[in-house]
Amino acid sequence: MVLGTGRGQARYGGGSLIRIMAAASTSQRCLKQRFPSFARTSASSSSSRQTNETTTTYYDSLPSLLRELDRVRPKVVSCLGLLDRESCERELVAMEAEASAPGLWDQGQGDNGGDRGDHGDGAAALLRDMSSLRRRIDLARSLEGLLGDVSAAVELMGDGPGSDESLIGEASEALGALGALVERWEVEKLLEGPFDRCCACVTIQAGAGGTDAQDWAQMLERMYTRYAERRGFRASVLERSAGEEAGIKSCALQVEGDFAFGWLCGEKGTHRLVRLSPFNAKQARQTSFAAVEVTPIVEDKAKLDSVEVAERDLEWSTMRSGGKGGQNVNKVESAVRVRHLPTGLAVKCTEERSQQMNRAKALSILKSKLLVMENERREEELARIRGEAVVADFGQQVRTYVLHPYRMVKDLRTGVETSGADDVLDGSLDDFAEAYLNYRAANKDNA
Repeated sequence: MVLGTGRGQARYGGGSLIRIMAAASTSQRCLKQRFPSFARTSASSSSSRQTNETTTTYYDSLPSLLRELDRVRPKVVSCLGLLDRESCERELVAMEAEASAPGLWDQGQGDNGGDRGDHGDGAAALLRDMSSLRRRIDLARSLEGLLGDVSAAVELMGDGPGSDESLIGEASEALGALGALVERWEVEKLLEGPFDRCCACVTIQAGAGGTDAQDWAQMLERMYTRYAERRGFRASVLERSAGEEAGIKSCALQVEGDFAFGWLCGEKGTHRLVRLSPFNAKQARQTSFAAVEVTPIVEDKAKLDSVEVAERDLEWSTMRSGGKGGQNVNKVESAVRVRHLPTGLAVKCTEERSQQMNRAKALSILKSKLLVMENERREEELARIRGEAVVADFGQQVRTYVLHPYRMVKDLRTGVETSGADDVLDGSLDDFAEAYLNYRAANKDNA
């Protein structure tokens, strides 16, 4: 590599080049330690994609295929009975007629929304119900189609001796997809909590660990944002406080989607990270903590109205949002923070451009938290009457992420662990979410 001649070479050559290369290497190492997915190679990425794909088991004979079909068929029939496609289609037709009403989104309407509330909230709830019904109908049709394909392939296997091998391969693929759909439906049946269908508010707070903890909080923010993208949810930032050197002190994400809270409720608790600190000159191993709180966003107007909050119990404060948005957010105090004095709960909202809209959203989230707190209080009281010991999980360590000296992520409640720490930090949380739903259902049955 020729850097130049004469004075140019003296200016850019020698020790200057060494310092530039050393700085670039240090910067790249910091990026790799802060975001492990940055260090992935193309080979590891392809192997990760292969791991996430559904594995198909190919059967070598017709009897083994029939045994597996006899095992899966009752589950498919049970799923189809619970899905009740014909009833869902009739209900969807009625909802589509309701959604086509010209005054659905009008501010003055209240009758078209039925029991879903008034104004735009009722229309949004109607659209969510329609989306849920469409997913149920699509799932039922997929189950019926795959079961028909496998049954037809089994019937044709005796017609020609030369076609048995190819038909067994096709039937194996269809049977594998059928089993995967049944497993997905069995997991979704666990989403039966009172708030599981709601949207979620994910609050991340940096804990012990200084700058590393603030950087860890930012890594968690990215992880949940990527997880929301993988599941088709929409994640938006409600509030974000940047750290002094790196990372964030706290942030609040609003995750919108069907059953968003159900899939994210298992993330509540303290998350622990062990790694080589990119902010330590000696590259010492550092342990960092961050607290994650997940709250459902209740949009049912009747439930929210049932929560009575006296104005004297609220402490309001306003501030400037800052950041992007022009003069409005940098000169006008549009951000709000509300604190419920009896419980100490606080909500800060900076997302909207006007103070009135931020006040309304902050009050709605506060009422949702109070509603969940009241529900948890009733469950604790019921468990105390039954004689069960109640162990609060706030502040307890729920999951450990180890990036050095080995790579592992382990959930201390369910026992699920994986060596694919990079995939987990990139939003691959389905295994942990499904395990927590089974863990919650088992504890509910034992209560």
